[in-house]
Amino acid sequence: MAHFNDHCRDCERLLGDRHEIVNHWMDELFRKEGPKHRRHRHCWKGVREARQLFGLEGAKAAIVHIVRDCGGVPDQRTYDETQLGIVIAPEYLIYDGANETAFEKFKNAVDAELEKAATVLGNEWQPDTLS
Repeated sequence: MAHFNDHCRDCERLLGDRHEIVNHWMDELFRKEGPKHRRHRHCWKGVREARQLFGLEGAKAAIVHIVRDCGGVPDQRTYDETQLGIVIAPEYLIYDGANETAFEKFKNAVDAELEKAATVLGNEWQPDTLS
């Protein structure tokens, strides 16, 4: 499992902002539920909730966070279908911040999920507008 600073560094490098509030929010249930906390926010339902709470950039930060932990954004039912009730990123996506080849694989996985978000979230994936 990635540490808070890893998630923030990923967001800063990919999105231009550390998104500390989003990254704290993503893992705030860990104390109560341990690794099984992921079933609540590390899925498309969590991305939708992040969108409502933090806007489009917050939803993007949630996707970056989830890809780091899970390798992609699963559906919530995926957690029910796994024997342990958790989803873990494949080893090839884990990097220490210094390995550029591993970072490129991670970035490609994030880009794929960001593209998928437009299909999964539909109108919710539209840019924020000023009222």
